[in-house]
This record gives sequence, structure tokens and C-alpha cells, in this order.
Amino acid sequence: MRRIHGSPLHARTDAEPDVLRIRLGTLRDDPGVRPVLRVCTASKAPWWDIADALPQLARLPGEDDDGATA
Repeated sequence: MRRIHGSPLHARTDAEPDVLRIRLGTLRDDPGVRPVLRVCTASKAPWWDIADALPQLARLPGEDDDGATA
């Protein structure tokens, strides 16, 4: 997995080249969609409590405990 430093505004992956992910923190207005899943919860800050009932995915499929892909 390639590591990128800084705060990217968008992301695209080789696995899904037609999908562009936009960081919602960059939006000024309500995007009109709501989260359906919490992703990468194994690496969340220990002081952050997830207090909703959304499904949680500890890691992305194919990632190991260090976040590296197989």
C-alpha cells in the first residue's frame, strides 16, 4: 500500500478506477447523503467512541494488522 502524507482532498484506487472519493470535510453544504458503514475502525483514535449503530469494518478487505495490503 502506498502511503501519502498530508490531507488529500480526493482519492481513487486501482481496484475501482471509476470511483472518486471526496473528503466530506471539504464540503461547505450538506451533501444530502448519510454514512452507511464505519470503515477502518481498528485504527481509530482510542479516545474516539463510536456511538451509533452503523455496521463497522475493522480493516479494508486484504489489509493486515499494520494496514499493508497482501
